[in-house]
Amino acid sequence: MSFTKPNPPGWAMEEEITSAQMNSLQDQLVQAVDGVGGGSYAANLTFTGTTTFSGASTFSNVTATGVNRYKLASRSLPRVFPFTSADLPTTYAASPTWRRQSSQNGNWIQQTLVAERLIADIRVPDGSTITSVVVYYVPPNGHASITTNFSFPTFDFKSVQITDLTGTGQTTHGTATDSAASLGAYEARRSFGLLSLSVPVDNATRLYTVCLLGEQGSNAMTGGAYRGVAVTFTTTAQDDGAA
Repeated sequence: MSFTKPNPPGWAMEEEITSAQMNSLQDQLVQAVDGVGGGSYAANLTFTGTTTFSGASTFSNVTATGVNRYKLASRSLPRVFPFTSADLPTTYAASPTWRRQSSQNGNWIQQTLVAERLIADIRVPDGSTITSVVVYYVPPNGHASITTNFSFPTFDFKSVQITDLTGTGQTTHGTATDSAASLGAYEARRSFGLLSLSVPVDNATRLYTVCLLGEQGSNAMTGGAYRGVAVTFTTTAQDDGAA
């Protein structure tokens, strides 16, 4: 805050300082330390250690030293990711099971019942915590049954430690399988997933993926359209949209 001078002309030699003037200085000094009323500083300021600002604050030409990132209050954020690739057969030809089609709004379409997986790469800010992973898709219509000779779509949420040269370094953080109470309920736009995760993100050493297997069995059908993956994570990073 800015001080109001209790005696604008200043004090003359041996002039009495009144209690009102001293009380004014005291009150303003305490408020200045607390930042009441805002204000600005002309000098360059250096903060060390943990500094907390509350209310509206404006800074210009800010330089941060060290390697720590700017942090905000912890908050939960959503991100959506497309499926980007599919398993290839041993012949290394195009996958017979999955095909991305522009006529289907870029969805991946299950073309056969061969057990090949669809893959989505997940990238959220380093140091954040992934709390949920949900797949969105549209099943085909016309199933004879979903109670016999039928397996619902399922996915694994995994990470792999790519800098580990002594082993696979693979971790499965959770597996989700869809379910439906009736055929009519199943043959509609759907989502299913892992809703109670707590997976810390380490982008320096790990890659995170969703590996999905479409419906299987003699009563399964082709034509399911898989839209993508929604991920929720908590973070304190300022650059919450970056990886």
